[in-house]
Amino acid sequence: PSPQNWPKVRSYLTITRALAGDLIDKLHRIGKVYADKFSNAVFVLGANEGVALRGTGDTKFHGVRGAKAPFTLAGDLKIKEVAFTESCIDAISLRQIGFDGEIVATSGQSGKSARELADAYRLGGFEIFGAFDNDKVGQQMAVAIAAASQIEPKGGAKDWNAELVARASKPPSPISPKPQAPEPDRSFRPGGR
Repeated sequence: PSPQNWPKVRSYLTITRALAGDLIDKLHRIGKVYADKFSNAVFVLGANEGVALRGTGDTKFHGVRGAKAPFTLAGDLKIKEVAFTESCIDAISLRQIGFDGEIVATSGQSGKSARELADAYRLGGFEIFGAFDNDKVGQQMAVAIAAASQIEPKGGAKDWNAELVARASKPPSPISPKPQAPEPDRSFRPGGR
């Protein structure tokens, strides 16, 4: 970790990617996201088995170092649903949009590895949702994990972060004195989309 680069990475995540500051700060505090010496956003995969990197500068960079383990966000224990996304940023975006179950970012895992993980959740009584990108590869991954259904971002967005950024870029209403972070969609239910 490179604490001196955290302000730049945090700014990228909260401003460019429209992720909620309190959520990013919590993930940073518990060690699930940090900055490296190149000012990349670093997301910890699995039990610190690997990392997913996302460039924050002008050069668009992303990759995985170490094991291609999942990035997980725990959900409400009463909800036996798990959504699978492609990237860590999409997982965080989906949480912010309002999915309260467990969220797993596959971060470059093969369809076979993702299917094995989905099967483990299924054995635990979880309903499996594909929340992959809104494209052919995303549809293929949803089939690979044998998802109960594929939930897709609204408004034709490519992925969950694109939907979140679109929500955040809407002009504020005339009665609102300042722009605010988009409110989570609390009515979000996978079966209802």
